[in-house]
Amino acid sequence: MLTKTLLPLLAISGAVSAVKTKTFGKNLVRRADFPIPESQGSVTFDAAEEVDGEYDGGYKTYGRGVSCTGQEEGGDSDAVFILKDGASLKNAIIGSDQIEGVHCEGSCTLENVWWEAVCEDALSFKGDGDATVTGGGATGAEDKVLQQNGIGSITVDGFTVVDFGKLYRSCGNCDEMGQRTVRQCYRSFCRAESADMAVRLRSPSRTSRPTPARSLSASTPTTVTLPPSPTLARPTSLTFARST
Repeated sequence: MLTKTLLPLLAISGAVSAVKTKTFGKNLVRRADFPIPESQGSVTFDAAEEVDGEYDGGYKTYGRGVSCTGQEEGGDSDAVFILKDGASLKNAIIGSDQIEGVHCEGSCTLENVWWEAVCEDALSFKGDGDATVTGGGATGAEDKVLQQNGIGSITVDGFTVVDFGKLYRSCGNCDEMGQRTVRQCYRSFCRAESADMAVRLRSPSRTSRPTPARSLSASTPTTVTLPPSPTLARPTSLTFARST
């Protein structure tokens, strides 16, 4: 059995302190409470850039030269980057002139990847496989930031989210609809200052906390709003899991 686990570090919209981390990026600047790195140039792709290996973006801004189409579902051809199984993307900024952000076809690694304006979603895990997302962040998501379709183990650590609808949503029409679990936990290096942490789950689903688990409806999609940690100095991290 494979389990897909997301451990996002959150910095939610609101008053976020301008503290520079020691590991997540360079030249961080305060921009509307979103610490996106300063762009080192821009690149516009005519087609989705397929990565098979490692791609170091050099903190340039990457886009497709198109306008966002809102929540109209796009495809692989609308992505900025398509990461093949085992590929990695680091030190990149995804611009506002795009629709589908980054797609992972299997196992993948993202490090210090930032979205200056999310369109349909920021990052989609399309295929099965383990993945790691370290650092980076996203802002301006009308709906979800992370979309989970495949099955595997995924760790998200040090990821900043500001001004968004849902941090995470699981697949609602995949051929294999496994069980999803949401668990609220605490980590000393997390930061969250808002209760607006909505999670979109597709049945069959359940949620659990450090307190006993609470079952959700197994027949209808459910939106769960998780409160922040009672101690802001040690705020909330979330774990999302999907397994067959």
